[in-house]
Amino acid sequence: MELLVVSGCPGTELAVARIREATEALGIETNLRFIIVEGERHAQELGFPGSPTVRVEGRDVADDAEESAGVGPNERTVGVSCRLYSDGDKVEQAPPLAWIQAALAKAAPLLGPGQ
Repeated sequence: MELLVVSGCPGTELAVARIREATEALGIETNLRFIIVEGERHAQELGFPGSPTVRVEGRDVADDAEESAGVGPNERTVGVSCRLYSDGDKVEQAPPLAWIQAALAKAAPLLGPGQ
């Protein structure tokens, strides 16, 4: 599991809290790889759509929600910026808890101990 952020991102703490809440609720132990994106080149190399980005098994937790809304992963803007998330009811600075839980549940059979 990865958390990709830019330095000073206002959504980092909320993303970390939701990751903890999701893993605890599902009883999944994971290692969180914290990646600080250092500039545009690094963002391009990582396919980084903005901060914070949460990935489970290399897949952005927003993929399913965006695909159901007709936005594919290849249509995202990539670069050093803050990222906002909308679950239809509100806009927030971190992915909704439900998205993180769904991504973890989907990947659970693939996750070994400490992933």
